[in-house]
Amino acid sequence: MVFGQESGRICSTGKARSVRIELSWGAVRCFCKRGPLMTLQEYASGDLDAFALRLLDLAAIFREMGRKSQEEQLTCLPLNDRKAQEWCTKLEHWALRARAEFDTQLRIHRAERRAQTD
Repeated sequence: MVFGQESGRICSTGKARSVRIELSWGAVRCFCKRGPLMTLQEYASGDLDAFALRLLDLAAIFREMGRKSQEEQLTCLPLNDRKAQEWCTKLEHWALRARAEFDTQLRIHRAERRAQTD
């Protein structure tokens, strides 16, 4: 591999979480962190519904716990929720990006259908 006039190699450490380019004389030119590779999955309308129902099942669990704790006048329930809160935040961001991509694909599809009928 050639980077400008200098030759080097690319080293990947741990499940594609970090990439480093080492030059032939041993110096590190570039180091960039990136997350694990994501897989692009195609979702049909039924798949989206199944995913939504899975999320609703999780919500139902917590709603039931809240209802029962209120009925039993349980004042508090200590939970380790830091990771769960992080996952929920990431899921919210992912859902917003997915909706934006969906809206774009929907507009393209509608435009293509209109172009075919005209």
